[in-house]
Amino acid sequence: MLLKQQLLFIGIFFLALSYSTAQIKVVEEKKIEHNGAVSASITPDKKIITYSIVSEKGSDDKIEIVSYDEHFKEEGRFETKCAEKCIYKTNALSGSGDYYFSLVIDKGKKIHSIVFNTEIYEGIELHVDLENKFEPNGNLDVLGGLSTVCFKNKFFILGTVKKVPCILVYNMLTGTQHLTFIPDMNRKMRVSFLSTDESAPSLQLMFYNYKSKKVDVQYVASINEFGEMEGNACPIVAAKGRLLIDGNVTWINEHSYLLCGVSGSNSSIAQGMYIIEMKDGQLLHRNDYDFNDFKDFYSTLNAKTQKKIERKKGRKKNFESQCYMVTHPVVFNENTWTVLGEVFYPTYRTEYRTSYMNGRPVTQTVYVFDGFAYSHAVVLQVSPELEKIRDYAFNLDIFDKPYYPKKFVRITQVESKLNFYYASSNRFGHASLENGGIIESETLSIMNKEEDLKESEKLISLSSSSVSYWYENYYLITESFRVKDKDSSVGNKKKEYVQFKKILIQQ
Repeated sequence: MLLKQQLLFIGIFFLALSYSTAQIKVVEEKKIEHNGAVSASITPDKKIITYSIVSEKGSDDKIEIVSYDEHFKEEGRFETKCAEKCIYKTNALSGSGDYYFSLVIDKGKKIHSIVFNTEIYEGIELHVDLENKFEPNGNLDVLGGLSTVCFKNKFFILGTVKKVPCILVYNMLTGTQHLTFIPDMNRKMRVSFLSTDESAPSLQLMFYNYKSKKVDVQYVASINEFGEMEGNACPIVAAKGRLLIDGNVTWINEHSYLLCGVSGSNSSIAQGMYIIEMKDGQLLHRNDYDFNDFKDFYSTLNAKTQKKIERKKGRKKNFESQCYMVTHPVVFNENTWTVLGEVFYPTYRTEYRTSYMNGRPVTQTVYVFDGFAYSHAVVLQVSPELEKIRDYAFNLDIFDKPYYPKKFVRITQVESKLNFYYASSNRFGHASLENGGIIESETLSIMNKEEDLKESEKLISLSSSSVSYWYENYYLITESFRVKDKDSSVGNKKKEYVQFKKILIQQ
């Protein structure tokens, strides 16, 4: 009897442990009056670098790059005019932490680039004519793919020349450009860079003929740091229901890497996940994982859908999810390989439009796409032999509904624990994976009106929210918002702020 009581106590203890939540605490914050949204990055030595384009009435826009220490004290800044009427802009932090890059292309095909030195807080500007006939971002991306990557102090930009896909390599330190055309890649191709990092030996590019009635083969090509193609493109046969929708690269060594992502019967609807092992540009091994074999994949769907799934199972048929997913690169931890996918669905709103026929009003009901709603995240663990070990799921409390696929969740590994975190509108979410279990934190409201605003201020809008892993168990949340202050002087009641919050996660 005593033994049974002890076992019952142990079972209850582990059950309570599996459902425990981490404590989220704001340990330091700073609010700055600022015109315009701000993006922030963390350097390897824990500095904060912010980037923004500030708009002022009656004058040119201004690019502003600022460096802060870990207590939000300003250490240095660089400001310059941004007279361009932008068609394209981006910024990126190099892996070395010495430089922060900004690039703008205007409608007159001029490149305005800045290299901000994060050690001496100085910026060097370059103004260069864009390569003749190159059109950046020619609607080429695979779902969830990348149109631009920063690699080895260069920007690699997808675009077209006379509607033929190609790559522009722009050296941020010298301003030189180089165009690369991939053999057999024509106007009918859908192209995307696959995720990478500064330490990778090369970049990978996925492309296939998306206008074909049936996609028989997809290709992955390797591009070196000089923008030159290495070897031949590797063909990947598109098996039935296993078309590669997106892709992420994780290098094992200088010769081998893992390519992972989501697959389906067409170029958008997700039906499963895959992992491919590549060596020297050749496919060694591939494993596919069907969502119908996942334990918690459909657990967030409503009761009506759950009944449909059970009926399908009773007939020994698979349920088709009709969902979308963006995935992240493989993470190595606890002798397993882990892949994260974010699940989302298209939403629609009803609009009523009135036209007149023979002088009489005729009202039509129209369903209009209203962005993607994110529901939950799926965590897949596999062995080094690519055999599935287990799958998990956790909710995504995301209010935003972007019109294009977006990766909200970010991943960091602290010792043996994998941390998943995201910021959306006024929400900060966090979950962690360790010892075979997911621990979800309570969602934090980033903006606390009682603490963050004065009594005279009223929140008008939240412009943007982002989160970055900082160090140890600390995270940086950056949020831009607008308020109306009734105590301000006439004509200056509306103000814009950027607020930093240093978050500690205690478990």
